[in-house]
Amino acid sequence: MPNVSLICTVLNEQETILPLLQSVSNQTRLPNETIIVDGGSTDKTVAVLKKEKKQFPHLKLKIIQEKTNRSEGRNLAIKKAKYDTIAITDAGCILDQNWLEELVKKQLQTGADVVAGYYRSEPKTPFEEAVVPFTLVMPDKVDPLNFLPATRSMLITKAAFKKVGFFNPKLDVSEDYEFAHRLKTAHVSIVFAREATVIWLPRSTPSGFFKMVKSMALGDATAGIIRPKVYLIFIRYVIFVLLLSTPLYFWLLMIAYSIWAVSKNKKYVSSNEAYVWLIALQYIADIGVMVGTINSITESHDA
Repeated sequence: MPNVSLICTVLNEQETILPLLQSVSNQTRLPNETIIVDGGSTDKTVAVLKKEKKQFPHLKLKIIQEKTNRSEGRNLAIKKAKYDTIAITDAGCILDQNWLEELVKKQLQTGADVVAGYYRSEPKTPFEEAVVPFTLVMPDKVDPLNFLPATRSMLITKAAFKKVGFFNPKLDVSEDYEFAHRLKTAHVSIVFAREATVIWLPRSTPSGFFKMVKSMALGDATAGIIRPKVYLIFIRYVIFVLLLSTPLYFWLLMIAYSIWAVSKNKKYVSSNEAYVWLIALQYIADIGVMVGTINSITESHDA
């Protein structure tokens, strides 16, 4: 069995860091070391970590305080890691008990340099329930052969980093998406481990969801990755604007678009309130994508 270094970056995660540590402690296969890089928290995150380090001595927890973004923090943790096999997760996640065991098992079975674990959510409100299909790859849409690894749930060898480089230090969001594309372009072997699952905590407010979407779109565009759906969103709203001069067609199109927003995701929610949020979140997500993309283009032009 390979020795494994588990790494994670945190920033102002005083509410979520303890559940994460507890889930690491409960693993059926413990990491051989756990490295957490704090990127400059201004809350009690570091104090909680230092306190809990004594409660979880078996995790061999190393706390690194360094003013970094997420990419820089992960790169630092990887360089400090003792072992050639690196497991990665994020603050705001809770690991299933057999998460690391399943990642390692898949790696041993296949010899792949990267194992992409899965994720799910356990929403507590109708709003959070509606957020999930806008954010995660839902089970019925998983393509195991083309599933890209995300830093909330993955295992990777140092050999893969030697081949494609580290996370882009210029990116604080969407850094794992850009990194996954480099892995795929370099033909690094990637396998999917559905059973290696983490629970992701969804955004709980419209403003938090908007900020997340905007940041992801900005990160994608900054990395030079424009997803096809981004172009479609801009085209849709150009059409909406053009139809403003003919109110009947405008409102018919808006109604049809709202119905579509519900119909494509209704199987993932269970209440009328969540249906309403599906409509609202469609527009919030669209605006977030457009604002983030435009911001990236503007910043690039100013630079």
